[in-house]
Amino acid sequence: AQHFGIKLQFEEPSAQSKEIEKTRQRLTGLGICQACAGNAAMHAVMKPNSECGNLVKNALNGNQDAIRKIDEFPVSCEWKF
Repeated sequence: AQHFGIKLQFEEPSAQSKEIEKTRQRLTGLGICQACAGNAAMHAVMKPNSECGNLVKNALNGNQDAIRKIDEFPVSCEWKF
């Protein structure tokens, strides 16, 4: 863009967006698939007391059953954009 004399400015991501990304990265670090982790991270941050939000809390605390359930992409963790 600089080549054409265009200056791009991007807004700083919100604290909420940063928390979603941090959670997604933590979930993928547990071996959870990218799409599963992305959807689950949305629930964890936006709807923390939902069924999926609780699964994420348990997964991040090392609960192997919760990790497996999230990786199977349950309906409760599908984020409706």
